[in-house]
Amino acid sequence: MMQKINQYQATFQELKQFILSASIYPIFLLVVGFVAVLVLVTTILPRFEVLFSGVGRELPLNVRALMGLARMISDHLFIAAMVVVAVPFGCYRYLKSQSGRIMWQRFSLKMPGISGFVRDLETTRVFRTLEVLVNNGVHLAVALRIASGVAANLEFKRLLNRATSALKEGQRVGERLKNTGLFPDLAADLLSIGEESGRVGLVCGQIADHYEESLRVRVKRMIALVEPFFILVIALVAGYVVISMLSVILSINEIAV
Repeated sequence: MMQKINQYQATFQELKQFILSASIYPIFLLVVGFVAVLVLVTTILPRFEVLFSGVGRELPLNVRALMGLARMISDHLFIAAMVVVAVPFGCYRYLKSQSGRIMWQRFSLKMPGISGFVRDLETTRVFRTLEVLVNNGVHLAVALRIASGVAANLEFKRLLNRATSALKEGQRVGERLKNTGLFPDLAADLLSIGEESGRVGLVCGQIADHYEESLRVRVKRMIALVEPFFILVIALVAGYVVISMLSVILSINEIAV
C-alpha cells in the first residue's frame, strides 16, 4: 500500500510540475508585454506632448486620455508601482483567505474553460485515492470519507460526504454522484458498474487514468490558447497607442499643408 501511495504522490507531483513548466512561458510573455507597454506610455508618449502642445486645435479625446495617463504615471511613478504590486498581492491574499477560497472555488466551477480543468483534476485526485484505498482492503465508505479530505474544492468535499451518508443508507455511490454537475456522468456510470460487479478499485483506477490523460490534454490546449491570446492583447494595446499618435501626427501634417 505504501508503494501505491508513493506512486500516487509521484504521479500528482509530476502533473504539478508539468503544469508549472507549461505556465512559465505565458507568464514571462505577459510580464514582458506589460513592461513594454509601460515603457511606451511613460517614456515615449511624454516626448510627443511637446509636439502636440503646438497644435492649433484640440486633440482627440483618446489622445488626451493617453497623455493624461502618461503624465500621471510619470509624476507618481512610485505610487503607480505600488498599485501595480499591491493589487495582485491583495487579490492573492484574499484568495488565500477562507471566504476568498470559497468564492473562487464556486466561481471556478462556473467559468468556461476553467470548470473543465477543475472537474478533471478533482476527478483524477478522488478516484486515484479510491483506487489505492479500495484495492488495499479499505471499505468504500471509509475510502470516500478519506477522499473527501483529499478533494481541494469545497463543493466536491460536500458531495463526497453526502455520497458517504447515502452509501451507509444502502444507496449506490455512482447514482449519488451522477447528474450533480461536478463529477462527469461517465465516471459515475463506470463507478456504478464497478459497484455491481464488485470491482470498484479496478474501475476507479481506469477512471483516474482516463481523466488524468484528459487533464494533460486540456492543459496543453489551454497553454496553446493562452500564448496567442496574450500576444494579441499586447499587440492591440501597443497598436492602439501607436495608431493614436500617428493619427495626430498626420493631422498636424494636414494643418501644415
